[in-house]
Amino acid sequence: MSLFILFLLILIPLAEIYLFVELGGLLGGGVTLLWILATGIFGVSLMRRQGVATLTRARQEISRGLPPGSLLAHGLLVFLGGFLLMVPGFLTDALGVLLLLPPVRAVLLMIAIDMVLSSLTGGLSDFMPSGEMQNHNDSEKPQNKTGKSGKATSHKMQKKSGTVIDADHQVIDENDTPR
Repeated sequence: MSLFILFLLILIPLAEIYLFVELGGLLGGGVTLLWILATGIFGVSLMRRQGVATLTRARQEISRGLPPGSLLAHGLLVFLGGFLLMVPGFLTDALGVLLLLPPVRAVLLMIAIDMVLSSLTGGLSDFMPSGEMQNHNDSEKPQNKTGKSGKATSHKMQKKSGTVIDADHQVIDENDTPR
């Protein structure tokens, strides 16, 4: 991941320099500087307006007893879009404008949520290779204190690193009622 960030920190400025040279030659130096100045002012204005509006809406959501998570996430992406508009460059301006579009923000948030959920549940793969619980007992079946359905059982799972997890649970068949 850090290599990817380093790659972006080198690639983005190189792309911006290339675009400055190419578009500056095509549009002229004055128009290029005016573009940079205008998008910077627009970015600052947008960040200020959207920041206040997002906080106001978040307070309203909280006062109604609703979690403002999605609202704050969209507000953060709009703020980031305004920041990218503030940074001099054509590539960052394009990325900033994309972040201002609600469908783009929705897709990015879905990707981010998916990444977070997969990283949170990814740790379980150490315990359940191929989607199954790995038992580290001598027998094929898990340890069972009673051996009967509806009774408390104990299973020991061992993580690949050697950590042992001991869990108690109660097995209930469809025909059984909980006790």
